[in-house]
Amino acid sequence: MKEKKYLRKQWWYNFIYTTVLGIVGFLFELLFVLKIIPSEVLLKYSTSTIIIISLLQSVVVISIFAAIGTTLTRRIGFKTIFDEISSTENSLWMILRRQLFYGVPIGISGAIIAYLIAPDFIAYLNSVPQFTRIFGSIYEEIIIRWGIMTLIVWLLWRIGQKGVGVPKNSLIWSGIILSQILFAFGHTYILINFGITNPFWSIATIFFATLPWGWLFWKRGIEAAIFAHMSFHISVILLVAMKI
Repeated sequence: MKEKKYLRKQWWYNFIYTTVLGIVGFLFELLFVLKIIPSEVLLKYSTSTIIIISLLQSVVVISIFAAIGTTLTRRIGFKTIFDEISSTENSLWMILRRQLFYGVPIGISGAIIAYLIAPDFIAYLNSVPQFTRIFGSIYEEIIIRWGIMTLIVWLLWRIGQKGVGVPKNSLIWSGIILSQILFAFGHTYILINFGITNPFWSIATIFFATLPWGWLFWKRGIEAAIFAHMSFHISVILLVAMKI
């Protein structure tokens, strides 16, 4: 009875935590959403109406993916920050510091790779408001890693191992790669809309430069993936500013 009560409490902690993170991240995404809305839509609806509709949709979507991640993460052997705090003597700061230690260098490395080999992609990033790029990372990680990657790994585990034991590394890597494909190709419309006639190289760059973020989520937690994502965009901003 106590175990069920404890698990229920942990579930709500993780659900509320990831939902709030996702909503905060989306508030910064709104800066860019308003920028890419077609003019005919803006003529049909007022800006305030679009903002309200976008917020309502985002709350529903984020809540769904937050619930999926919260429900399935523990089942496939992934740990959340609340699990680590309750199962170890480490403080919140010690856990976050460890995630920063892994996430930031990986994010910087990916930014350098993208900056050197994909100028079109960097030009596209420069068209996005800086705060959107940095803090919108939170929203994207909650959707792609916490929600979609977790769901894919769980499905592969249920199909490949009948839900027995913990997922094999091959299944987890399959989930990382499949979710990464969705993440990379999810940028196609925006890249084409930006004016890149052949977005394949930019998509390939996104895929390979940010692939380790799924590994970070698996091994270190969603916060490590978020730190990598944010560090990536901060590093690109600095590299462009310095014109290296």
